Amino acid sequence: MDMSDLVNDPLVKFQRAFYIPLIILIWGAVPTYIPYYLWGESVWNAWFVCVMLRYTAVVNLTWCVNSAAHMYGMKPYDGSIVPVEADMRHYLVGEGFHNYHHTFPWDYSASELGWMDAFNPATAFIDAFASIGWAYDLKKASDDMVKKRQTRCGDVHYKHKSRFMEHLTGSFVLTLPVWSFFLLRMNVWLMPVVVVVILLVGNQPNGFSRKQKVK
Repeated sequence: MDMSDLVNDPLVKFQRAFYIPLIILIWGAVPTYIPYYLWGESVWNAWFVCVMLRYTAVVNLTWCVNSAAHMYGMKPYDGSIVPVEADMRHYLVGEGFHNYHHTFPWDYSASELGWMDAFNPATAFIDAFASIGWAYDLKKASDDMVKKRQTRCGDVHYKHKSRFMEHLTGSFVLTLPVWSFFLLRMNVWLMPVVVVVILLVGNQPNGFSRKQKVK
């Protein structure tokens, strides 16, 4: 693949030339010293929470794409492969539609549904840049192609959540750190209830469907 345009881009050249200093500054120093200077947090608290805890959470969620998304979920598009439509896909911000992604690997959205129909921030990000011409030649599987493959290899009875439930669950997940923090401050015994709610909301791939069974 010809990547000469990227290799010769001045911004990319700058990033490659100063990669280590930029990592130290952006990954470590800035997240540590902003809480320290702006709201009086101790340096150690800022380091362990804003850098180490954040890094641990992000890396483990990233790894879930090729672990949990290959284990826990359903296989509506191809039952013969390992990847699944992950039960925890809302936590993967668009990377959990793994059965579809491996069935149609050239589909830019990695999902049958667009960001309006499913909680898929990754697709929304690409579509935003496509609208201003920064992303182009995007490939998408047709509805007919998807249904034929689903009928031949997958589960024709699989149904998606409704648009409302998709975005309700996504909003619930996005604000998880905020309301979890306040719940912990109010009453630590509420956390088991929160965990149960998360499981019930996040693990309903066939509930509240807006799609009918494929004939």
